[in-house]
Parts: sequence; C-alpha cells; structure tokens
Amino acid sequence: RRNPITKLPGTDAIKRETNHRLARGMSIALCYIDILNFKPFAAAKGAQSQQKALEFMTKLLQTLLRSIGVYEAYLAHMGGEHFVVLLNLEDYERFCGSLTDAFDQQVRQLYTPEEVQEGSVRAVDKRGVEGKYPLMSLSIGVANNQFREFKSAKKMFEVLAQLRQMARSSSGKSTLFVDRRRTDR
Repeated sequence: RRNPITKLPGTDAIKRETNHRLARGMSIALCYIDILNFKPFAAAKGAQSQQKALEFMTKLLQTLLRSIGVYEAYLAHMGGEHFVVLLNLEDYERFCGSLTDAFDQQVRQLYTPEEVQEGSVRAVDKRGVEGKYPLMSLSIGVANNQFREFKSAKKMFEVLAQLRQMARSSSGKSTLFVDRRRTDR
C-alpha cells in the first residue's frame, strides 16, 4: 500500500526490497530519516501545512537522488515523519551529506521570515501548554552491511531503531549517525 499523501510505498515494501537485495549479496545502506520537530510544526501550522511538509520532503528526496545521480535507490514512507531510503553502499555518504545540506536550507520556505529569523515556531503541545520549538531538521540513522553481515531486513531495522535515538540533535541542524559496529554488541 502506498501512502495517500506522499504516494510512496510503506514498511512492508521496503523490508521486502531490503531482503531481496540482501539475498542477492548486494552491499547496501538503509537510511532511516526522521523529521525532528515535525509535530510542533504541524500543531502550529495545521493539517494543510503538515501535508505540504510531507510533500516537500518527498519531492526533496526524489529530486536529490536524481540530481546526484543515484538511480538504484528505493524510497519508502513509514508514516508520519518517518522515511527510509535503501541505497547501494557506495551512494549513502554522498546522499546523506547532500540531503542534510539541502533540507536545512530549503525547509525554511515552510516558515514565515520571523520564524526563520528566530529559529523557532510557537506551538501548543498535547497538554495545552504553549512553547517554542526549533525549526524542523533531520535525524538520519544508517545501517549497512559494510562491516557486518545482515541476514534480514528485520535485523537491519532493529539496528536502525537504536541509531534513531543516537542521531537526535538539539542544535537545530540535521544530524547523521552511521552504525560502524562489526558485531551485534
């Protein structure tokens, strides 16, 4: 099933494709992309702006892959502010570097000039408390089979779940965290 907003395939499709590439012995990288501060943005700006942000992210990913010459990528939307990109191993560093730079520059178009200057947006949280939240940025966790063997997408996604926590930044800038462990420890 495809996401109705982004038109991208979801979790099952990316896991199937990952398993397929692992079975073929390909060197791959799985990039889990979280849009940080997406929920406060959506709370402050409303459903239409939330949809616009998801469409912005999808278009950015698709355009970027083409512009840097990466054609063997598989793009999926896990729902909400979560995206996954499956790449050949040799493409992930260039892709992630280009993505963080492009996102940090272009995301500003979703905000007012005042919000950009202040570096934050005012939003009301679930408890009804108003607060200031940083502009959206990306947190990217990367699992790859350069240093260790993965038998399945399930195991790669377990590693990505750990990495997502490590890649969080409070600086307002997008961050990247790559798993370079050679064992499961």
